[in-house]
Amino acid sequence: MIVPFLVSYVTSEIIRDFNIFGLLMGHMVKKHNLPIIAKEEYFKPESARNFFDRNSANFKKLEVYGYNYIFNHKDSEFDNIEHYAVPAELEEKLTNEHNQSINDMYLYLLRERCAPFEEWLNSVIDEIEKKHHEKIDAFFSVPSSQLRSFRAAAEMRGIKIICTDAGLFRPPVYINTMYVEFSRLGGADSEKNFEKRYEDFLAQAKEIKILTKKQILSIFLSEDYLGYLDIQGKEAKYKIGIATGYSYYAPYLSETHYNDEELIYSARRLYKPSEVVVRRHPHDPAGAAYPMLVDNYDDSTNSTEFILKCERVASLASNVTIEAAFWERASYSLKESHIRHKSIKDLRRKALGVIDDKYLNFYAFCALIPFDFLMDMDYLAWRVSEPTELEIYNRHLDYYLIKEGINRNIFNLKEDESVPIARNMRGGGKIIKAQNDTAKPAAQQVSPALKGLSQAQIQEAAENYYKVINSTSWKLTAPIRKFTDASRKNRERKKLRNKSSLLSEAVYISDYQNNIDFSGKTPQVKTIAFYLPQFHTIKENDEWWGKGFVEWVNTRKCKPRFKGHYQPREPHRDIGYYDLSDIETMKKQVKLAKQHGIYAFCFYLYWFSGKRLLEKPLDMFLEHPEIDINFCLCWANENWTKRWDGHNQDVLMKQDYSYNDPENFIKDIKKYVSDDRYIRINGKPLIIVYKPIEIAGIERVFSDWRKYAKEQGIGEILIWTCQTMDKNAKTLNIAHLVDADVEFPVHNLPNHISKIAYTGKQHAKLFSYRQLVEHTENSLKIAVKNTLPVYRTCVAGWDNSSRRTPESGLHFWLMDEFSLEYFYRWVKAMKDEAIKKFDEQNAFIFVNAWNEWAEGTYLEPDKKYGYANINTLSKAIMGLPFDDSEIK
Repeated sequence: MIVPFLVSYVTSEIIRDFNIFGLLMGHMVKKHNLPIIAKEEYFKPESARNFFDRNSANFKKLEVYGYNYIFNHKDSEFDNIEHYAVPAELEEKLTNEHNQSINDMYLYLLRERCAPFEEWLNSVIDEIEKKHHEKIDAFFSVPSSQLRSFRAAAEMRGIKIICTDAGLFRPPVYINTMYVEFSRLGGADSEKNFEKRYEDFLAQAKEIKILTKKQILSIFLSEDYLGYLDIQGKEAKYKIGIATGYSYYAPYLSETHYNDEELIYSARRLYKPSEVVVRRHPHDPAGAAYPMLVDNYDDSTNSTEFILKCERVASLASNVTIEAAFWERASYSLKESHIRHKSIKDLRRKALGVIDDKYLNFYAFCALIPFDFLMDMDYLAWRVSEPTELEIYNRHLDYYLIKEGINRNIFNLKEDESVPIARNMRGGGKIIKAQNDTAKPAAQQVSPALKGLSQAQIQEAAENYYKVINSTSWKLTAPIRKFTDASRKNRERKKLRNKSSLLSEAVYISDYQNNIDFSGKTPQVKTIAFYLPQFHTIKENDEWWGKGFVEWVNTRKCKPRFKGHYQPREPHRDIGYYDLSDIETMKKQVKLAKQHGIYAFCFYLYWFSGKRLLEKPLDMFLEHPEIDINFCLCWANENWTKRWDGHNQDVLMKQDYSYNDPENFIKDIKKYVSDDRYIRINGKPLIIVYKPIEIAGIERVFSDWRKYAKEQGIGEILIWTCQTMDKNAKTLNIAHLVDADVEFPVHNLPNHISKIAYTGKQHAKLFSYRQLVEHTENSLKIAVKNTLPVYRTCVAGWDNSSRRTPESGLHFWLMDEFSLEYFYRWVKAMKDEAIKKFDEQNAFIFVNAWNEWAEGTYLEPDKKYGYANINTLSKAIMGLPFDDSEIK
């Protein structure tokens, strides 16, 4: 079920005046009998009429832009819709407790998670799912997706967010489109998702034909505006145009530390006043008046006219910047997003073509979607199911070609032919044959996918095609898709079998080594290995995964998926398939670790508002003080799910982050941090947090931890947070709350070392271990002033395929090009930096992990390569040569 969600803390006047999405959602609710979550005021009689009524001023505005044709309902009665409104008392409580105005409240919710708001939202979700006997798959939302509590609640429940925004191609100049982000992480990191989607597109569409900028524009431009293409290359009037923002967006831009006034001032320093032109935002003309700075205001009726007057276009955050790239104008966007092209330092560079045609094809046919589809529940459900980028590209492209009566022959045209051919190919919804294609049957012009079908099938497809050519509903196109989709999928399967995107071989270079005792050597740094306790049975795992489930269940059944794939990973006979409920196992592990110079284990703590899981190994360790190794705790504060991937589909054990959790957490860990073996730095015990992004009201939580630690007699504590989910303490705005960052690969890896490959039904995210190590070595040579100390972490390879069966179709992550030499180089680089940056007491490095067998990264010995990993680590931390085989 997809539920519209519309809760905005900006003024309602802006929403009612500007929000075509509200109308869209309202009619979705009416048409599909959906519940809707929105602010209470939207359901008051006067507001509801303004919000949903076909006769309202809002709806009249839509007629101007051409959106009205999608709303074909005759009635305007929304009195009986199922709605869930934010309680007025909750809003009043939040504004009184935290802020003094609605706008301040909005800024607060953008920055912070709010426990009362999340509690209310979770109760609404429970109520809807119980009433409809159906899980909420996605929220259809704007602009609420920016609220941190909303994103967090959605992510914890495994609910995706469909976040709408206006597309850069808007009527009346263009065929209307929308930008939509189908976020895979509950709305968080949408820019990262966008870049990930583009990488997937490149991997999937290596052989696809790419339209030029002019060809794309010839498809998107409305017929009356095709003439703009004729003046595209004419000399510009201004050196630079500044597209100012809408004041409503101000909260989103707080991280840029920049404003329109500074941007205009920078442009005037580089150019003469007569060479700079400023365009007010069309919805906010009063908010962009800078009489002391601006000599030339642009009054063009649309952004295209403005762009064509300028050699280059700059903005803090505007779709105008990417639209400029389609018109072969240099473009600069300062906001960190998928449309950020250049920095303010590059304002003088002309750099035409700063964005390549592949990116623009992806943007046009994967990021922008036809406006018609936004009311099509079948389409939205299809997108929530995460189709491939190539499937999205073909579906959207076919839609635009069919709607405008343009056949795929446009791929074969020269760029200069695009404009006249586009004019000739449009004819009131009828297919007009291209100049070089007059001899082919009309049906074959619909799509190349029809080739190879029987004449009867082609005829049937042609008849159905003409039936749907004027339709704006994707449902009506099902008969023709039955043929085109089947043929397209068949072609894709053949491509995957024959092209390099098929995963055919992987590299893993190691050699068998016996155990080397390094007891007589002195480590140059303190090495901490993350320690997984998932090697003993618990009743919860028996219930969720089957009787007797432990981590070995997954590793034992894993098989190689391709040549060179190192699976299964089997433990060495010296350790066997051990059971951590046996204290002798841990004694052997500690003996081995100390022989190899490892300073400490970092035990994962699975704590859920007082409920513990997998606690037995740690508690046994505490009961045996003779086990002589240092240790610390890492709170693994994520939901337990059935997918083993940190996402939140099918939650088994949920993190609630209740109000009293901070006090109870400190009380529960007191017995551990008070142990003589616990890591203390300058007398302060160390607590590591795995996913700080998850914690609701994190400022209060960490403050309370410190307070209760003193009250419990623990004293001052150190809080270190892991760099996970492409975040760090700085980007999470918590640097002032914590004492250090800890790297946590495979999180936060650079994208340029990865690619997508396919094996059977699955795709694999391949990371080059070699390139990663080289990247790390180079980055450590550059002196970077960090806000906080950063402690480095390495992995001994990576492969989580044992948790992803081929039948599941779920992708897995794999480190390709692993070798012992590069593992040594990575550890050595971390060691050298730690010695240089920290004093002896603080010279820590981390290894992920001691025993992550199901993720292919472990120091324990395995059957195939023996003690190679842990021997190699020891050589590096002790300053011994990699090829030293004479260690005594």
